[in-house]
Amino acid sequence: MIEAGVKNFVVEKLPPENLLKNCFIVVNDTLKALQSLAAYHRKQVQAKVIGITGSNGKTIVKEWLYRVLKDDYAVFRSPKSYNSQIGVALSVLQIQKHHTVAIIEAGISTINEMEYLEAMIKPEIGIFTNLGTAHNDGFDSLDQKFKEKYKLFQEAKLVIYNADAETLASKIASESHAPALTWSLNGHGNVNIDLVENEANERHIKFDFNSKNYDLCISNRDEIYVENLCQVAVTAAYLGVNPKALSTRIDDLFQLSARLEKLEGKRGCQILNDAYSADLISFRLALNSFDNFCTKDKRTIILGDFEEDTREKDALYCEIGALILKHGFSRLIFIGKDYPWVGKVLDKRIETMNFSTVQDLLDSSILQGIKQEGILIKGAHDYQLSKVADSLAQKTHQSVLEIDLHSIGHNLRVFASFIPAQTKSMVMVKSGSYGSGLVELAKFLQYSLVDYLGVAFIDEGIELRQNGITLPILVLNVGVDQFDSMAQNYLEPEIFSIYQLEALGEFLKLKKSRNYPIHLKFDTGMHRLGFVQNDILTIQGSLFKYKEEIKVIGIMSHLAASSEPEHVDYTNEQGRIFKEICDSMEAFLGYKTLKHLLNSGGISLFPDLHFDLVRIGIGLYGIDGNPKINCLLEPAHQLKTFISQIRDYPTGTTIGYSRRGVLSRDSRIATIGIGYGDGLLRHAGNGSFSVMVKGKKAPIIGSICMDMCMIDVSDIPNVQLDDEVIIFNKEYPIDNLAKALDTIPYEVLTGISPRIRRVYIDD
Repeated sequence: MIEAGVKNFVVEKLPPENLLKNCFIVVNDTLKALQSLAAYHRKQVQAKVIGITGSNGKTIVKEWLYRVLKDDYAVFRSPKSYNSQIGVALSVLQIQKHHTVAIIEAGISTINEMEYLEAMIKPEIGIFTNLGTAHNDGFDSLDQKFKEKYKLFQEAKLVIYNADAETLASKIASESHAPALTWSLNGHGNVNIDLVENEANERHIKFDFNSKNYDLCISNRDEIYVENLCQVAVTAAYLGVNPKALSTRIDDLFQLSARLEKLEGKRGCQILNDAYSADLISFRLALNSFDNFCTKDKRTIILGDFEEDTREKDALYCEIGALILKHGFSRLIFIGKDYPWVGKVLDKRIETMNFSTVQDLLDSSILQGIKQEGILIKGAHDYQLSKVADSLAQKTHQSVLEIDLHSIGHNLRVFASFIPAQTKSMVMVKSGSYGSGLVELAKFLQYSLVDYLGVAFIDEGIELRQNGITLPILVLNVGVDQFDSMAQNYLEPEIFSIYQLEALGEFLKLKKSRNYPIHLKFDTGMHRLGFVQNDILTIQGSLFKYKEEIKVIGIMSHLAASSEPEHVDYTNEQGRIFKEICDSMEAFLGYKTLKHLLNSGGISLFPDLHFDLVRIGIGLYGIDGNPKINCLLEPAHQLKTFISQIRDYPTGTTIGYSRRGVLSRDSRIATIGIGYGDGLLRHAGNGSFSVMVKGKKAPIIGSICMDMCMIDVSDIPNVQLDDEVIIFNKEYPIDNLAKALDTIPYEVLTGISPRIRRVYIDD
């Protein structure tokens, strides 16, 4: 950190004397110091502070509320999911003098945490989203969980919540900390909301507040979306947003995506699309993400007006210009009226150009001349800069597999919570990271500070080295004719046979290599690959012969049924055999090795078998057969496509190849752009599986074709061309498709065709 230019530190213990030329402030507890600083800063804040807590929905309510308030107030909202003991402190410290409203979310995982968050947030208005069973492990009861969360509102002037949530409503009614503003869809609240559908099948929520009539048209969504929207609408009405403005802003909410998209561009470009917000905090986050993502020497930034930031223009764009220069951009393309400020700052130090609108840029020839560059697109959602991303992105296939890096990071932290601090983690990225993209995921994991990567074959390891991955890499299958390539790329082989071990020893002796790292693979019950216990003396003989050339850095085995309760005894027996093998081998070697046995499914179930390293596989993506950990994980994939055609057909019409789909009623049939050539296999056809359109199930009709299939949308109103079609996502899990195909999620993910575009998103 000193080398990076940090001058001042708050520490619990002084470092060595040679570092004391910097400033060190010594405190008893650095976290408490950070929180005290945040609490002090909060006392200086003049903004109206809104605190949000609850079991679910905190982040989406915060983001939606920001969206509907930002045109009437100078709004600050806590970044991403910064709702923890550290995250809240960092959020509060970023509230500035010009902000008139600040929205801060607060999350706790156990007792005696909320009082620290409350001291920093001190909300004037509270929103309690709901009270459920999510993250229950840290509480003895639902009542204890409620009391802990409600501590956030002990000095609030108003608490907003859903009166229809009976358990929550009864518990809040028993508290006397703050007045309540309740809303209800069943006539039980201070604000009573009608949920109606008109003749055009449009869904509306209607309510009166302060003698104003609110009529908000919403997408056809499930009850969770309606609940979140009602929280936002009632809060906005309380804060004085007029009905017409709120209606317009609600229309746009469901298109909002506060995420970064990493796209493969035309002409060898890399694109990071963050065309959803325009403020300094999200700008810095986008720049940091871009630095991690971009491997191109030349960089272009496409930027829109920062209308969401209400501070004085000179100071704002001076800071923006400095950040553009600091992060190495050679070209700025600016959209909007604020160009004079940023143009003045940048002067002639980089190439700059200005367009009044996005369409002006698209009509020019500028974008067609960009090649082999990294491109960051950043601007407010209203500017529609995503059209620029669409113009620059490589269009290989209409269907998209989205990989949510935020969820993958969350899942890493879940696994880390089950293992001791000294136990290392290896993430398996074989088979293209289970279909998610080998290099892209490896870069993210390297940035996330995992200890090891694992691949199946040497060409995967070579590709990672060629793309800048420096982490240790274990290769599960290395042929004896591949040792030269293995050594050139410093890959660590899994050795599972005497033939392989002897051949490697001879190769290393010929190359005069010393202490080359290997992992010995033992079969303790999987019966697939590996030495057996009776081979130990033979192995030791070979290792003695090549003791100068070979260093056993790891000893490993593989569990056969780690997540299946009926095989616990078998797993423990595998663990016992493995420990015996490791004890014998380490006694012979005279040094400790990295012992690794557990895969994703066993990490939470078998703490006695953690050893020195655990291997995380498909669990990284939120898919795990172990219910103890599966409930904590977040699915990381969304596979979606779009509607290409819609036609009405009478009863008796046959649909698709071999006329297998026979309509039993007059039906509306849509064709979608995904088929068995993309990984949606034919077993899912003929009604075996349904996709999701506008939040409703649409069964596949007839046989699935290679590049497309047909779905029945007769019962779904207002379906249109280019509507999004979900094959699986967080709300509609991949398990549904796996069951329809009589297989497992592993096979579904790894079977998704490379022609389907991968898009990497982050909070």
